Amino acid sequence: MNRPIGLIDCDGPLADFSAPTIDLVQRHIPEWKPPEQWDFHSLLPPDVKALVNELWVSKGFASSLQPTEGAQEHVRELAEHHEIFVVTSPMKDSETWAHERTQWLAKHFGIDREHVVFSSTKHIIYGAYLIDDKIGHIRAWGSQWPGGRSRALLWKMWHNAKGHNRHVGADNWPEMLRLALEVGQRESQ
Repeated sequence: MNRPIGLIDCDGPLADFSAPTIDLVQRHIPEWKPPEQWDFHSLLPPDVKALVNELWVSKGFASSLQPTEGAQEHVRELAEHHEIFVVTSPMKDSETWAHERTQWLAKHFGIDREHVVFSSTKHIIYGAYLIDDKIGHIRAWGSQWPGGRSRALLWKMWHNAKGHNRHVGADNWPEMLRLALEVGQRESQ
């Protein structure tokens, strides 16, 4: 029997992309608090925005990220039941991002390069579920694969707090594991 396919975004659900970004911004704007919206980047002063861009595309940034709390053990458990693919948006201006990301996923999660898909158009890829922190990806994926047994699951974070009430999801891995296993079980019936 084929195992259900699980799709997981990297930044947010697996990698703590926010912490180094927030740290950099707060070093330059100490009173800054992350707003409850995805595109906080557009709200930054030009000089700080340039520093953030420089950080994101710098060699070593993708490989320096810390795993999200609880992600490693819960994704390993999920992989016992589902075939896991990481569907991650590329960092278009970075020459090292894809290589570093692939190496990082192998090191921290044991995910091989054949199970890493670089795409910003995640909605074209089918699985039993997509776990992602970007509401735009959740909406597009859910619209592409409506009804049926598949489910878009929102990884809840500070930047998607305003819009998450309409979306099923969790802000911790024990709860997300439960949701993903439920969806996978429906998919395999």
